[in-house]
Amino acid sequence: MRIGTGIPKLDSLMQGGFLEHSFNLIKGTQGAGKTLFAVNYLLYHAKAGKEVLYVSMEESWDNIVKNLPEGMKKTYEEVKDRVHHLDFGSIRPLLGKDVLDVNLLAEVITTNMGVHKTNIIALDGIAPLSPKYGTLQDLRAAIFELSHRIKRAGGTMLFTSEGRSAGAEEYVADSVLVLYYDGIHRRIQILKMRGSDFVYGKHGFKISNNGLEVYPSILPKVEPQKPQTVKFGIKGMEKILGNIYTGDVTLLTGPPGTGKTLMAYYFLNEAAKKGEKCVYVSFAFPEKDVLKRVKDLGFNLSTCKIIYQDPFNFDPYEFMWKALKELNNAKRVVLDGINEVEMNDEIRKVYHEFLKNLKERNILTLITYTTPTIISSYSLGNVNVIYLVDNIIDLRYAEIGAELRKVMVVIKSSSVNYERGIIEYEVGKDGIKLLGKAEYLEGIISGIPRRLEMKKRVEKFFK
Repeated sequence: MRIGTGIPKLDSLMQGGFLEHSFNLIKGTQGAGKTLFAVNYLLYHAKAGKEVLYVSMEESWDNIVKNLPEGMKKTYEEVKDRVHHLDFGSIRPLLGKDVLDVNLLAEVITTNMGVHKTNIIALDGIAPLSPKYGTLQDLRAAIFELSHRIKRAGGTMLFTSEGRSAGAEEYVADSVLVLYYDGIHRRIQILKMRGSDFVYGKHGFKISNNGLEVYPSILPKVEPQKPQTVKFGIKGMEKILGNIYTGDVTLLTGPPGTGKTLMAYYFLNEAAKKGEKCVYVSFAFPEKDVLKRVKDLGFNLSTCKIIYQDPFNFDPYEFMWKALKELNNAKRVVLDGINEVEMNDEIRKVYHEFLKNLKERNILTLITYTTPTIISSYSLGNVNVIYLVDNIIDLRYAEIGAELRKVMVVIKSSSVNYERGIIEYEVGKDGIKLLGKAEYLEGIISGIPRRLEMKKRVEKFFK
C-alpha cells in the first residue's frame, strides 16, 4: 500500500507515494522548503479525514502556522481538529532532559500516536539528536531505533534534515528526497526508494499559496497517431517546403524584421479558419500587445490560446506543464522567440521533452529564433533544438543596389520534394508574398550577393 506525499505529481514519480510503514527523509538546505513539505504532507491527509501528528524539535507550532502561505493557513483552519502537534523544544525541560535521548523521543511519539489514533507523522528536524550521539555509527543506530519503534507502532513517518551531504539518516531512511533552492528556482530529487522504482533526476518544485507543487521533468506518454498532410498557411509555401505533416516541427530563423512573427500569425490563422484550437507562446510580447498586432494585421485568432512567458522569470519545468494544460485538442503550436531565453542544459532537456510530446500528439509546431546579425556570412545562430526539428527555413536580407531584399532558403525538409533554390519574398500592405526564385543573384548565403553575369544565366538556362 502507498501513502500519498500530498503532492500528486510527486506521487506519480514514486509509483504512488511513500511505502506504508516507512521512514522517509526530506533533506535540504535552509529555506529549501522542508518544513512546508512536512506540513503539506499532514494537511493532505487531514483533509482526507485522518488524524495526523506533527513533532517539532525546535520551532514552535504556532510560529510555523503563522508563517504558512495563506492558502495553507485556510486549509489548516478547516482541519486543525485532526492536526495534533508536539513542541519538543518546550516540553523537553519539563521532562528534565537537557540532551535529547532517542528512547525518550520514540516513547513520546508512539504514545501520542496511540492517544490520537494516528499513523501519519512528521518529525521536523533530526539535528537535536546529534549531541547525545557523537559518532556517525552511534547516530545511525539511534535513528534506526527510532524508525523501528515508529514502524512497529504502524506509522509512516516523514522526517527532515538540513544539508545536502550524505549523513547517518540517509542510510536508515527508506526513501530520501532532496530539496534544492538557489534563490531563484526550486528543485526536488528522489535519491532513494527502498523496494520501489522511481523517476530519476531533478524536477521542478514550487511553493504556492495553496501548498506545494511538483513539475516532473518528463511528460505523460501519448499514443502516436498517423500523420496527415496539412498547409502551412502562406500561399505557395508547400511548393517551397514540400509536404508538411501533422507532428512536424518547423524552425524559422532570421534576423529582426524578416517577418518571422508575421509568418507565425499566418501559420496559426490557417488553423483558426477551420475552427481548430491552436496555442501561441510568445517570449517577447505580452498578450495585449499580441492581440493588438493580430487585429491590426487582420487576423482572427479567436480559437488560439495566447500565452506570454517572461524570459527573465522562466522556470522551464513549470512552463512545460502549464503549456501542457492548453494542448488538449490543439492542432498547432507556435513558440515565438525562443532566443529570448538563455539556453542551459536544463532548458535544453525541457525543450527536448516538450517537442517530443508535441510530435507524439501530432501537433504541428512552429519555432521562431532571431539570429543576432543582420547581414553576415551564413549562421543559424546558437539554436540548440535543431536535432529535434523536421524543417528549417532560414530568412535573410540581401543587399542589392541601394535596396534590402528579403530571401528565404530551406535548409532542411522532411519532404524530398522541396525547393533547393533561394526564394525572394516581400512583406507589404497585403502581407507576405512569395516572389519566386532569385535566379539573377548569387552569393546571398555568403553575405555578399551579386548579380549573375549574363553568360552564366544563359548557360544555366540551357543546362
